[in-house]
Amino acid sequence: TIASYAAQFLSQHFKNNLTKAYYSEHLNWKYSKQMRAYTNLIKKYNVQPILSVKYDPSVQDLFFNEKVAMIPQGNWIIPTLDEADSSFVKDKLGMLPFYVGNNKQIMTGSSWYISITDQHPAKEKAAKKFVTWL
Repeated sequence: TIASYAAQFLSQHFKNNLTKAYYSEHLNWKYSKQMRAYTNLIKKYNVQPILSVKYDPSVQDLFFNEKVAMIPQGNWIIPTLDEADSSFVKDKLGMLPFYVGNNKQIMTGSSWYISITDQHPAKEKAAKKFVTWL
């Protein structure tokens, strides 16, 4: 979670290209003030310690029972919350966008690295077409 979070502020310099970021010898801390502000929010309103948050306790015990105001999770928690209370998501759940520079954005998940095998030539063309569509 911390890597995805930090990437919102550190990857801008690399136009969100993780490969460029990985091979770079330098990090640009242009958005360090925004990152610090969000980190302070997380420290104040989140489950502690943030680097070792466990899914069930943070979602079901703390967030659902209103013992913390925010948690580092994604939309995959919706079924869990719906099961506990069908109105919780509609009435009490929101996504916090990251304001980086003059833009606001919502993290959409981890990077995907997709490979296509050449062991099945008949399916390889369809797989490439699908990945291109994505």
